[in-house]
Amino acid sequence: MYHFRPLPLVLVLISCGTQACSQELTPVQKQVVADLKGDLEGIRRDIDDAQKQDQRYTGGLIKSRIAVRLELLKTNAALVEQRIHTIEGGTRTTVVVNVVKTDPSRAAELAKEIETQKEKVSAARAQADRYAGGLALALSETTFATAGNTLAMLEQQYLAAKYGLSIPASTEGSGDGKATPKGISPSVSSPATSGAATTNCLKIQTFDSSVLSTNNVYTELAWKVDVANSCDMSFRVRATFTIFDKDDFELDSGSEDVNVPANGVGNARGKMLVSPPEKARRMTKQGASLSMR
Repeated sequence: MYHFRPLPLVLVLISCGTQACSQELTPVQKQVVADLKGDLEGIRRDIDDAQKQDQRYTGGLIKSRIAVRLELLKTNAALVEQRIHTIEGGTRTTVVVNVVKTDPSRAAELAKEIETQKEKVSAARAQADRYAGGLALALSETTFATAGNTLAMLEQQYLAAKYGLSIPASTEGSGDGKATPKGISPSVSSPATSGAATTNCLKIQTFDSSVLSTNNVYTELAWKVDVANSCDMSFRVRATFTIFDKDDFELDSGSEDVNVPANGVGNARGKMLVSPPEKARRMTKQGASLSMR
């Protein structure tokens, strides 16, 4: 397993005494905290509702869908709680969050999508309530649970856009949010697959690179990251491609934002001018990572 330095803009939260960390909040900070607490109350209500639904089932597809929603909602609550603690200070937190820029226009778009999805959830609930049992009820409950999961994911993206939170990433075989580097020749393209995923929907399908040209000043490197989406909703992500030397030290990196369509593949493409060229010749491994936009 490879270990890498943290990505830029990582906020590590450290506990301290209540008095030592206390500070007077600005009016803007107070409003942000109030908004966050309002969002947190709504998320907690959703968690209570999902837990009640979960208790109705002992197994099966519907229970597994509810479990996914609960996981999403609990993650949302942790993100919001963490930001509140960060602003107010004086409270120990245990989650590390990648801080990104807020995107008010994207948040506004997502707010509209959330309202539309809430209507779909309500319609699905009303449809399920029409049946007392049988296959029709089971199918309706599955539709309701799936709609609830989509709503929770939209709300997660909304929190990221509104408050500048990057959704925590998970990987297969790596705990740092990056795809495990793959050994390559600096001058020969060598496809590599990755198990990196930022949500239950997204997965880095492939990442690769090739040297376009080199001179006495720099080496021009072209790279690609293909991101697969298995869910019925689109995502906007930032794909970062990184090159390493034989000791896993980062040599250079490049990033591109890409829209990943529902049930489709997003293709991030970029170029890097690695200078001096001796640095490019040290490249023996490459990696890729995702963060939500």
